[in-house]
Amino acid sequence: MIRFRLPIICLIAPLLDSCARASHGPAISLYGAYFPSWIASTLIGIIATVIIRLVLIKTGIDEILPLRVVVYFCLAIAIGLAASLSIFGR
Repeated sequence: MIRFRLPIICLIAPLLDSCARASHGPAISLYGAYFPSWIASTLIGIIATVIIRLVLIKTGIDEILPLRVVVYFCLAIAIGLAASLSIFGR
């Protein structure tokens, strides 16, 4: 079993090398305290998804969605990732 783990470790180790080269962590300064940017992106994604859900309920589209939980979860992730890329550049 150890024979199979060694090639996997040898393949993954070069990918971890770029983690040590980062000059700073993914944090933003908010009122003098460092705040992780991924939390801000997550909050933006959740708030935007709730607003979109309210609009879809008003228009009646929410009733015909096949998998509502999956749709809204993926929507929150997509909006959060887009906010992370556009606002924080990460």
